[in-house]
Amino acid sequence: MSTLPDYKRRALESRRAQLIEEYDAIMAQLSHTLSAADELKLKRQAQAREAEIAEIDAQLQGRVPQPAPAPQPRKRTSGIPAELSSPLKNTLLQCAEFANNQALQAVLAHEMLTPWRYSVAMTNMPKSQVDMVISQLADQYRADGQNALVIFLQVLAENYDEATQLHRDLLDLATQLAAYK
Repeated sequence: MSTLPDYKRRALESRRAQLIEEYDAIMAQLSHTLSAADELKLKRQAQAREAEIAEIDAQLQGRVPQPAPAPQPRKRTSGIPAELSSPLKNTLLQCAEFANNQALQAVLAHEMLTPWRYSVAMTNMPKSQVDMVISQLADQYRADGQNALVIFLQVLAENYDEATQLHRDLLDLATQLAAYK
């Protein structure tokens, strides 16, 4: 039986109720999400809420909660996995932005990509341009840990109608690459 002071028990119960509300909202949002990247983020948020609820339950039952293991820094791998390289290049070659330097610069001008806006060399040859974008962005990261190439793919997908296969392919590649990076 728990020997928690009444004020602490009430605070824990209040926090637990709040976490359950947040969890329910996340799960409701998850059923309406459109992109795989958003789905992954929401699932991680839901898991975090579940862990917090379990910790509060343990405290309310008088058990000493085990501290959660410290999150391990995500291993940043260099380059592109071999199984993604060819589909990535082929998909990017389908994008009109690689046939026009101004259109590509417009993508790179997106607020999420501004740190690399001028670091990608421009060429009039689409295959070379694809290679340059991949080589320049594959191993770059924002301060928050997001990979620049993943962001580029997500931003590029915004230029295409959600009903198109190209839009879906770009987001799918972004999700696959995010799991690797």
